[in-house]
Amino acid sequence: MAVSHLSEDEQTLIEAIREIALERVAPRAAEIDHTGEFPWDMKELLAQQDILAMPFPTEYGGIGASELAVVMAIEELSRQCATTGLILAVQQLGSFPILLAGNEEQKQKYLPPLASGEWLAAFGLTEAGVAWRRSTPSLHLQIQR
Repeated sequence: MAVSHLSEDEQTLIEAIREIALERVAPRAAEIDHTGEFPWDMKELLAQQDILAMPFPTEYGGIGASELAVVMAIEELSRQCATTGLILAVQQLGSFPILLAGNEEQKQKYLPPLASGEWLAAFGLTEAGVAWRRSTPSLHLQIQR
């Protein structure tokens, strides 16, 4: 692996995730895309393999992976199935406000079930008066009635 900023353990983890993605995720990708249904089996796979625990500190039941390792895991999963990669991405994104600004009581309550995969995080973004993609923040819409 060319990236040298990962620990040996993280490199091993990314290699294992690559294998899981090829062997278990890739065969389901077309069906997931075709049906448009949430792949609960993929969520369970990520939970069972402690992949959902990557973004969380060890004191809350996670494995405390680096940001780089988490991003590389998302990339490996998404290379085979974008939806499956998004499960990990949203788990990290949706829990970030708790990690960043939650008090200790909130962290103890919410982070362990998120790290174990018992709970899934969610992320919502809204802006009053408009409905547009977050990827185009410089676009200005004028709504007239």
